[in-house]
Amino acid sequence: MKIQELENLNNGERVEFNALISDKKTGWKKDGSPYLMLVMQDNTGTIAFPVWDNYENLNSHININLVVNIKGIVTRFNGNIQIRNPIINIVNEEIDYGLYVPEYDIPESLIEYFNNIVNNLEEKYKKIAIGATGVNGYNEKRWKDFLSCVAAEKFHGNKRGGLFLHTVGVMKTIESILKDYVTNPFYMNADNVIDKDRLMLKAIVHDIMKIKEYDFDGIIRRKDIKMDHLVLGAAYIRQINVEMGNPLTEEDLDDICYSILAHHGEYGNFEPKGIEDVLLNMADIVDSQIVNAIENKI
Repeated sequence: MKIQELENLNNGERVEFNALISDKKTGWKKDGSPYLMLVMQDNTGTIAFPVWDNYENLNSHININLVVNIKGIVTRFNGNIQIRNPIINIVNEEIDYGLYVPEYDIPESLIEYFNNIVNNLEEKYKKIAIGATGVNGYNEKRWKDFLSCVAAEKFHGNKRGGLFLHTVGVMKTIESILKDYVTNPFYMNADNVIDKDRLMLKAIVHDIMKIKEYDFDGIIRRKDIKMDHLVLGAAYIRQINVEMGNPLTEEDLDDICYSILAHHGEYGNFEPKGIEDVLLNMADIVDSQIVNAIENKI
């Protein structure tokens, strides 16, 4: 049973469901003894309720980010669903966090689009895209993380899968620009100032190290680290270049890594210098702001 479905049950009905512990706090009864206040979630909703008994045992074993099984009796307090006399046990089997954390339903067509773009890049850029994202079966963990990571904690794309969707959004924005100025220019041809495949690679990898910046298996939150995904991303591309046999020259690396560092524009620590830096920054803004407006209605 899912948390959302609990609303359909009557008081007094017995229930069993699994949920992720998203918060726990200690409260105090009138007699001075402690109790636990638990907040739990799955991918359909959230429930909060007090656990009046067995404080010492539960508090020592139940921690935030654990998936637990709950058995109890449905009740309501001030109109909110609670679970009376809960029996709570830790779920020890392999966890599919997509069941407990909000997640986008990524259309297969977008994965096909991504694969097609990567496979049609110039060979040296294709190698970096494959190595960095793990696509085409190169590295299953990297690919899974790339498909599962969030784009942000609270702003745009703050569900599992948000990073991939944002990346595709930036790629499509870049593709539209390239169509009118490089591949099929309406007037002036910019192919002598824009390397279209290099710019597309930048779109693919610009946020790739959000995989290391955010926790997304469980509660979505930024990790307590000092370096952000821009700095981590620039360093990562250099590592991938070595891993893939050094297909990029030092000049290529300098250009790509700087675009990653500068893609936050005026809100970052590096100012966009070249036209590709500017276009990547603009494409990043276009997708993130539109998605934020849609999801947060601003």
